[in-house]
Amino acid sequence: MPLAGAGSAGYAWTVRITGTPGAVEASLRASPRPPVAPGSVPYGGSQPQVLALRGLRAGQARVHLELSRPFGTVRPARASHDLTVIVTGG
Repeated sequence: MPLAGAGSAGYAWTVRITGTPGAVEASLRASPRPPVAPGSVPYGGSQPQVLALRGLRAGQARVHLELSRPFGTVRPARASHDLTVIVTGG
């Protein structure tokens, strides 16, 4: 799942998983960018992120994502997403 980046503004995504323990694993990583053409200026700004989810065992999980600043005064999250993931045995 693609996620907007805002690291240059001090924001970072956090992931919280609740529900069936061990049913889902989540990881965040930087989204690949196309190569910079020779002679052009490199990309600036925040790097987009990608959320990868992996079902590990049958169950249901709620994945809560929040884009917030992990430092300074407490502020409302800049963005959030809630996902329900159902993993079936097979």
